[in-house]
Amino acid sequence: MGNIFAEIEKIIKLREDIKTLSKDAQSELLYWLFLDGSIDYVEASKKYVQALESKKADAMNQIVEAETIICEDMIDREPGRRKTKSHMEWLQNHIQRALYFLNMGKRLNMDEMNKTLGYDEEKAKELSWYERNKNINSEYNGAYK
Repeated sequence: MGNIFAEIEKIIKLREDIKTLSKDAQSELLYWLFLDGSIDYVEASKKYVQALESKKADAMNQIVEAETIICEDMIDREPGRRKTKSHMEWLQNHIQRALYFLNMGKRLNMDEMNKTLGYDEEKAKELSWYERNKNINSEYNGAYK
């Protein structure tokens, strides 16, 4: 078992080192690894397809998270919905989860909204179905970041 963990640690370190290289240097490295036979093109192609499938699954999980947040919001707008203590706690959790999703996209400047609504990234991450599902899936295929 120790050898497996040592190999995984080496892979993670190597991946981090390669990520610091420019895109041109990464491509050149691949070229030389293909050329000297260190990487089998067929196996590399299979891994590329696997990576694309993982990205597709991740995108679908993000869509499901967005749909769930929207559905929860619609349910909260039901006429006659009581504003009890438990409902207010649910609403705060819902806001945190929605803020986490919006921050995750990095497409909007969320600074003011985060401040106004008291964004707590750690709490929000715990509430996120997307994060829980991502962590479960990554245990099986190592596909996520």
